[in-house]
Amino acid sequence: MATAWIQPTRIPLLLSIFLFPLACSFGVEELSVTFFVNAVKGSDSNNGTSPDLPFASLQAALLAVSEARGGGKCPSVVISEGTYFISPSEPLVLNQSTSGNASCTISISGSESGGTTVSGGRVVPLSSRIASGLMRKNLPSEVVAFNLTSLSLSGHFGGLSSGGLGQCPTPRMELTLNGDVMTVARYPNILPNGTWQWINVGSALNDSAFTISNDRVAEWASELDHAWLHGYWTYDWADNYVKPCSIRNANDTNASLVSVCADTPPIYGLKSRARFYGLNLLSELDAPGEYFIDETNDVLYLYPPHPLTTEDKLVLSVAESAITADTTSYLKMEYIAFENFQGTAVSLKNVNKVVLENLAVNAAGQVGISLSGYSSQVDNSIVSSTGCAGITLTGGDNVQLTASSLSATGNTLRYFSRVKRAYTPGIHFSGVGITLSSNKISDGPHNAILGGGSLNLFQYNYIARVCYEVTDSGAFYTGRSWANRGNIVHGNVFEDIYNTEHPVLGSPSVQAIYLDDEMSGYTIYNNTFIRCHKGIFVGGGRRNNVTKNIFFDNGVALHLDNRGMGWQASGCAPGGTLPQTLKAVNYQLPPWSTTFPEVVDLMSDHPCVPVYNNFADNACWGCTSMMDFTSAQAEEWLTSISNNVNH
Repeated sequence: MATAWIQPTRIPLLLSIFLFPLACSFGVEELSVTFFVNAVKGSDSNNGTSPDLPFASLQAALLAVSEARGGGKCPSVVISEGTYFISPSEPLVLNQSTSGNASCTISISGSESGGTTVSGGRVVPLSSRIASGLMRKNLPSEVVAFNLTSLSLSGHFGGLSSGGLGQCPTPRMELTLNGDVMTVARYPNILPNGTWQWINVGSALNDSAFTISNDRVAEWASELDHAWLHGYWTYDWADNYVKPCSIRNANDTNASLVSVCADTPPIYGLKSRARFYGLNLLSELDAPGEYFIDETNDVLYLYPPHPLTTEDKLVLSVAESAITADTTSYLKMEYIAFENFQGTAVSLKNVNKVVLENLAVNAAGQVGISLSGYSSQVDNSIVSSTGCAGITLTGGDNVQLTASSLSATGNTLRYFSRVKRAYTPGIHFSGVGITLSSNKISDGPHNAILGGGSLNLFQYNYIARVCYEVTDSGAFYTGRSWANRGNIVHGNVFEDIYNTEHPVLGSPSVQAIYLDDEMSGYTIYNNTFIRCHKGIFVGGGRRNNVTKNIFFDNGVALHLDNRGMGWQASGCAPGGTLPQTLKAVNYQLPPWSTTFPEVVDLMSDHPCVPVYNNFADNACWGCTSMMDFTSAQAEEWLTSISNNVNH
């Protein structure tokens, strides 16, 4: 495939241009100009204004856009089919100098037929394969090795980090084969059907040491300089990576004593029986699709899933991001594929009037598309195989209830949370006035949709096969705030939401919609739930309206509890976490007091009781039970239930 290297030397010039056309200030109609980019026949010495004299690099095109804006013109960029490689040290940068205005939207478009790819990777030449006689001994005969010296990768390997709850690890190099992300050598292996296998802590001695009787673990002592452990250390909904500092025999027993480095502690401590696996271990390179990078000697080891041929393409990710933008406005980007990035592929901050449409993101080590600002959208795009979240949307002001008018519509998100398993959802939302509509979100170990905010709309999404690896979690999850209100969830379909991996640190309870820790003020109606462990879970919240939902072959359809009257009483008491969320938005003053008048006197109106919820006109076929609370409890909690039928 045709390629073109981005010239990092042009970036300082691009960043230095912040000129704005005077014509725009006076409303004069701007002249349009189109720049063409072609990786095969282009040259950055061309002026780029003709398909016959195109630029070769995207960097040259962005520089031309900036210069055109400074000259009062309205530019667009047309990118031909081909692969455009991003420099490891510099992404493409969009800012005010490449912005449009109300009369000029900057368009950056690839080929509608596909084939326009922006890559953060380096292709591994198959000719760099090392003869089997020169490879390390004791490796399976199927393993092949490649000399990476010619790729000059020093300084670009990256590395793992521990990370807190939902915190994505630092960027690191990954390998793809024909677009599929390979697996860092690990034990236990991932099964051919994609199911992760684990081993279990024997005895937790404290929060940084444990014993385990497993001969494989004992062998890792020789690889401590690069070995990592990844697990659910205390709760089966919170994972992180830890670095083993020592592995030795435990007091003349057959068990190994594993000590964790102090700077990478297990999240929430360490419990006996916790599940984990070891990774980045050459000694565990024993399954198709696994690889190991020897950074010291610049050697890639791969156990290929099939015998390699000249048609196969191996790519190592080296660049962190494809595009970073700050304060960009009036931009449309479409028909471009982004692949092989160590970090977030497309990162747009503080933007306005930006449209991302018909994009494809694959094999990003962190997030696929991150968007913050106002009046912007991600539409009809495919995001797959991300290390963490697929799409993140952030915008609006929850104190002033200012809507962001951000949206994600018609997108497909799948196989997210490869690296960080929990709290890195298909779509993360944060703010006010965000719409998620008609998206397909599937095949993630934890949440599909996660976040918080007010006056948001979630409609017509299809969510399937998520939360399969965790407990106490939700496909749609939000919680622990009385200042996130006015949200609507309707017309969505949830299918196959249940645990399949049998965690050991909690009951395998997952729910399709989870309003956790007294979350309140949601309207949930006309949704469909098919084969879900639990349908709608209201965890102690108030004023939630749950109506006209249908359930097929669920466990429990509707759940309500009164945790605020029991184990979580401190959270809703004066000075507790939940009243503090209201205080932070000045809830007794406009706009909160006028938009949500019910909160003004909340602290004197049974604050810890799940009052004024409404469950009505819901129907279930083949469910274990319609509700797991009684009518007497509902009456005690001032909650209404009516016409809920289990057929």
